[in-house]
Amino acid sequence: MRMYLSYPVQLKEFGREYFEDTEHGFAYRYQQSKRFFGLMKSIFIPYGPVCNDLKSFSNFLDQIEKNKMTKVYIDLPLILDPKILKEVTKELQQRGYKHHRSEVLDGETILVEKDKYCPNSRSARYIRRGIENFRIEIKSEIAKDEIRVMHELYLSNNTEIRDFNPKPLAAFTKIASHGVTAIAYDKITNKIEGFLMGYIDEIATDFKNNVNKKILYLMFTAATDIGREQKIGFALHGRLFDEAFNNLGVDLVDFLGADRAMNRKYTEFKMKWGGEFVSFPGSYQKTFWL
Repeated sequence: MRMYLSYPVQLKEFGREYFEDTEHGFAYRYQQSKRFFGLMKSIFIPYGPVCNDLKSFSNFLDQIEKNKMTKVYIDLPLILDPKILKEVTKELQQRGYKHHRSEVLDGETILVEKDKYCPNSRSARYIRRGIENFRIEIKSEIAKDEIRVMHELYLSNNTEIRDFNPKPLAAFTKIASHGVTAIAYDKITNKIEGFLMGYIDEIATDFKNNVNKKILYLMFTAATDIGREQKIGFALHGRLFDEAFNNLGVDLVDFLGADRAMNRKYTEFKMKWGGEFVSFPGSYQKTFWL
């Protein structure tokens, strides 16, 4: 469904607190914490909110501003329609929000357009090797037991990451039901050695004239020790890109974050596929007193 503002990170199934007002056309997932011995609180909205139109966005701000003794952080999602970006940022500025670089999230992502998709020579070599050594399947429907196995693999891959906030199994189930997944199996044992899970949606490029692009968000990935040794991530990405662009009508692939300024380790890998860096609109912050 085409939305004025949306991003898959805002799906209810991703956990944390969630507020939805269907009558006024908005919803948002947020994190709330107390500050200064409980005298104040902070509300952080990652890549949100989700809104039907500009009026819905105004309704969202009206609701969030009912909080007192609260600092609000709104890290806006990816916006490709220049008119929406102008309207949203103008509304925030008129209400006194100050623009900052996000303190938590990546300030950029990498978008790969269908006509510009081109893995470099090293990536192409690893793609071929992965396809030779594993059975890679593309699935739009996944059995519950396989979703559970992938979620457990994802959790085991990220235990050593500081401040890791694992997404619940419900998030995997939601993504699996609205997207496409590349899974690498051992050719003999059929064990899952790696996976890449994507979520398919539409994003407005000209909301007023109902012009949209079909977009694949790369959501979750993980691999076993064997999969990592064989660099299975290259083959998983290559197969999923081919399926998305050639068979599913996808126009864009979003790596869901890649920040050169923050020197993220994964950014180098994401730069190998012919994509371009696109900036997120940033974080808008305001403190509400009594």
